[in-house]
Amino acid sequence: MSGVLGLAAILIAAIAVLFASTAPDGIERLGMETGFASRVRALTWTPLSGYELTFLHSGWASKAGAGLAGLALIYVACRMLAAIVMRRKRSA
Repeated sequence: MSGVLGLAAILIAAIAVLFASTAPDGIERLGMETGFASRVRALTWTPLSGYELTFLHSGWASKAGAGLAGLALIYVACRMLAAIVMRRKRSA
């Protein structure tokens, strides 16, 4: 069952980028409204800037890759959190 859910999450992440809004998110919009966005500069290269994998040159693949990378990061964070919680439960 978890394999089916995982596959569904991957498909949704890869396909949903086709329908994702091009409007700025809340933090970007706030930065533009306050004028802060025009003064911001990147301190280092970021692989997911603009919600795209910058090293992929295809528009869809770049956005889908960023979505899948985000999905993978969330998965790893949840697994790590679950491991910490389970370890604490066992020691209690």
